[in-house]
Amino acid sequence: MDQLRGEAFRIARGQKVDWWVEHGEKGTRFCFEEAEAKKAFASICKNFAIPCMEV
Repeated sequence: MDQLRGEAFRIARGQKVDWWVEHGEKGTRFCFEEAEAKKAFASICKNFAIPCMEV
């Protein structure tokens, strides 16, 4: 989880957007203000074999 937080921070900083984490019933949601940042994070999740769901 810490590695994903670090990746989310890196993406958000690089694209100069805000991000946050929400804890839900089905897991943790990483939220980004921009669609491009969200796509970049989804790609990283895929590389780590972590399912990524669009909400």
